[in-house]
Amino acid sequence: MRRRCVCWVLIRATSNRTQTLALRHGLLKGSFIPSTQQRAWRDLTRYRTILTDERSREVNRGQKVLEDANIKLASVASNVVGVSGRAMLEQLIQGQTDPATLAELAKGRLREKRDLLEKALTGTFQWSRLRRLGRELFR
Repeated sequence: MRRRCVCWVLIRATSNRTQTLALRHGLLKGSFIPSTQQRAWRDLTRYRTILTDERSREVNRGQKVLEDANIKLASVASNVVGVSGRAMLEQLIQGQTDPATLAELAKGRLREKRDLLEKALTGTFQWSRLRRLGRELFR
C-alpha cells in the first residue's frame, strides 16, 4: 500500500502522457462516471436548488420593498408570503392602505397578533414601489 501512495504521488507530478500510460496498463483506476439515471437525478436536484434560491431572492427583494415603505410585516409574521401575508400584500397592492383592514385579513395564530399587525402595517406608501412589490411576489 505504501508503494501505491508513492507511485500515485509520482504519477500526479508527471505529465499527462505518463498518466495515460499508467491508466492503460491498469496502474490507475479510471474516473467514476455515474449512470444515466443518476445523472438525471443530479440534474433535477440542481435545477430544484436553483429554483428555490431564485424564489428566495424574489421574496427577499419583496421584503426589502416593504422595509423601505416602513412596513414591518416580517417582524410579526414568520412567513411574509404565507396565506395571511399574501392576502395582506394583495390588498396593499390593490390600494388598501388602512392598517386595521389589512390586519383583519390575518388567519390562524396570526389573528391573535392583530394589534401588532396594525402597527407593523403602518407605513408610507409609494405606488411605484408597491407595483414593483406585486411584480416581485406574484409572478
